[in-house]
Amino acid sequence: GLLDAKQQLLSDPFSYRDTFSIPFVKKIEEHYEYLQLYKRTGNEISAINTLFQLQAIYNLNPQYRENCSSILLMPNLFIHALSNMQVNELSIASTTQLMNANTMQWDEELINKVFNHALPLAPIERPHQIIGTVRDYPSIKMALVPGHDTACALSALPIINAQSIFISLGTWGIIGMELESPVLTEQAFLQGFTNERTSEGNIRFQKNAPGFWILQKLREEWAKRGEPSSFEFERTAFYKAEQFTTLINPNAENFFNPESMEVAIEAYCRQTEQTIPITKGQFIHCVTESIALYYTHTIQELESITNCTASEIYIGGGGAQNEILCQLLANATQKIIKAGPI
Repeated sequence: GLLDAKQQLLSDPFSYRDTFSIPFVKKIEEHYEYLQLYKRTGNEISAINTLFQLQAIYNLNPQYRENCSSILLMPNLFIHALSNMQVNELSIASTTQLMNANTMQWDEELINKVFNHALPLAPIERPHQIIGTVRDYPSIKMALVPGHDTACALSALPIINAQSIFISLGTWGIIGMELESPVLTEQAFLQGFTNERTSEGNIRFQKNAPGFWILQKLREEWAKRGEPSSFEFERTAFYKAEQFTTLINPNAENFFNPESMEVAIEAYCRQTEQTIPITKGQFIHCVTESIALYYTHTIQELESITNCTASEIYIGGGGAQNEILCQLLANATQKIIKAGPI
């Protein structure tokens, strides 16, 4: 949120998935090579990052350069609404591509080079501290909590061994490991890993991955045809189709948001000269086993880059309820799977 001198929003916030920021991903190369930018910020290069969002906003509204007195990230905009406090919390700030990966402060050199002036970003503060009181209710203290959902999810996992892998699993998946310092190597950059801060200030070295989005879209199609699914049905159908061997790349663009997920899978199978699934069980088997193999490959990349072999995988989020995927991952990785909390 961009605030004016009266602490009012200059406009409604834009969605981070608004495509208007895409052209600025290429434009950044006028200032930094992608690897150079990665080594400064630790973040995967992505149009959703605040660095590109702000460039797009200022391009559409050049008057904001003069009118904006403070920039707050979305979680901290709510903190401001409740307390008038203007701070940006560490875990969410670490995703912006504007924070230096090592100093944990705004990268002023980068900002001035890209924007040709300083930005009125509110200062970065660590969470788990009292920062003020609730507006109009001064007896109620205001705590600064972690602003990033995955940072919160990781804090909730009952991880005992530090050298463990975590998976936050739902519609999308995040696979990673908690480290003490960022990994800023070319290998990490090329393989799509990102460095973000935990609620305790360590590093979430992780990679975004497809979750159950494909299966959710299939369920929607089946429901529209009057063929609703259930977890028990899918479990039985999966095992009935266990001889089905077709695999897809669940991260392929074909599956991002097609009109029909069934048609998208069928087209992918034709392109790759594989057997096309026909029954629901075959679709479920294809998608679930493909996700398990994709995750296994990502885990192998993670262990190679960090030079750390984990014995346990902790899975949190709604996807932790999918016992089939949990078992497939255990089989493929030969690691202990600990599922929950949901």
